[in-house]
Amino acid sequence: MSKRGHWWWGAIQAALRLYPELRQRYGTPDKRLTAQYTAQTSCGGAGRPVEQLAMERLSDGDCAVYMAISDAVRETARMGTGDVRLAIIDLVYWRRTRTLQGAALDVGYSYDRAREFHQEFIRLVAFYMGYLPRHEVRKRKWTKKFTPQSPKPVRK
Repeated sequence: MSKRGHWWWGAIQAALRLYPELRQRYGTPDKRLTAQYTAQTSCGGAGRPVEQLAMERLSDGDCAVYMAISDAVRETARMGTGDVRLAIIDLVYWRRTRTLQGAALDVGYSYDRAREFHQEFIRLVAFYMGYLPRHEVRKRKWTKKFTPQSPKPVRK
């Protein structure tokens, strides 16, 4: 019987699929944050647009998800294999043109290695969302270490 997964795993996968839309919504600067230099004082409308925008974003759960994924993307890009890792995530979640196995073939890595990159990225997003402690982000599979054995003497 397989072990149970994390409750947040599917939610993060769904959020990764929505990331391009979230990037359009939150990634572009809002016009309310730009300064307006005029000789007249503003006498109408909202009096504190920056504070209102901050409150909207703080109360919006989608913004927190966008920030967590953006932080994970930035950290992944700084890794040695960051561009390959992000290419896998891009093909599987953002463009949705490949399965994980197809993305592994496209970038030239084995399926097992691509799956490891994929799992580590999802755990990194989970860390930035507060679901996982930092030391559990990089889980390596326990591989059996083979020690070289001395050759057996050949009987003549």
